[in-house]
Amino acid sequence: MAGSQIANVKTKNIHRKNIQHAYNFDGIEICQKAFFNIYKFGEKRWRNLKSHFSENDIKLKTHNLKGKKPHNAFSFDVVLKVITFMLNYAKIHGLPSGNSYN
Repeated sequence: MAGSQIANVKTKNIHRKNIQHAYNFDGIEICQKAFFNIYKFGEKRWRNLKSHFSENDIKLKTHNLKGKKPHNAFSFDVVLKVITFMLNYAKIHGLPSGNSYN
């Protein structure tokens, strides 16, 4: 995985934190490009993971829509009415035979 080292840098009377990363695979230090290729993610995903880790420490990422219903979901009452209609229609008119072409 990747290890981080923070260095305090002062340029033009401004204090900045410079974070340097060391990328390792099986105990061998590798370049960033190889690290991304091995773990199958790109620069944007890496930035997102770093910002999530810096804000939330070690905490699972959850999707923002978790627990919310989709905008096109039907209510349970509507589903029951459709099922009841289909069953009543089948009782009255019968189910079509699979072999008839009329």
